[in-house]
Amino acid sequence: MAYTAEVIATRPFHTLDDYVQVEEDSAIRHELVGGVIMAMAGGTVEHGRLSGNTITQLNIALRGTGCVVLSSDVRVGHAQGDFRAYPDATVLCGAPTYANKPAHTLTNPRFLVEVLSEGTAAYDRGAKLEGYQAIPSVEAVIFVSQEARAITVVRRAGERFETSQHGAGERFLLPGVAAALTVDSIYD
Repeated sequence: MAYTAEVIATRPFHTLDDYVQVEEDSAIRHELVGGVIMAMAGGTVEHGRLSGNTITQLNIALRGTGCVVLSSDVRVGHAQGDFRAYPDATVLCGAPTYANKPAHTLTNPRFLVEVLSEGTAAYDRGAKLEGYQAIPSVEAVIFVSQEARAITVVRRAGERFETSQHGAGERFLLPGVAAALTVDSIYD
């Protein structure tokens, strides 16, 4: 889903309790990143196409691995802390675990996918990526560009993360599972 990051209040820092109240009182989704609550706007056709293609290709690649691919309806976050976000796709391997606030916040995703848009790329690659990297179970964050056939994979390598770039005609491995995706399959 393409998002326009819109701050919904003027206070510079919001708590998890503030976020829970906003989510309960609103018909739209919000994210909490770095103390800022942001309303999530709808996406473009191209964003939806790339997100759908990525989910389809992940489902094919992960068949038989015990992992499931989840849509952008699934919120992820820290078990303890104030990070809550809705990735464009989430891969869960094994039984889900949840934070207690708000309910149904998945705390053990394996892979996360963000389809980048011009308006959110800096946010997705900045504060949101830092939040994803702080989730202990996350092995990789996959960024899908809308501007070119370009995939960026930020994968856990021990205590740090490494970044790799993949273009047309290339494939990339999903760490920890016997699966790979081709860049072209996401864009075709």
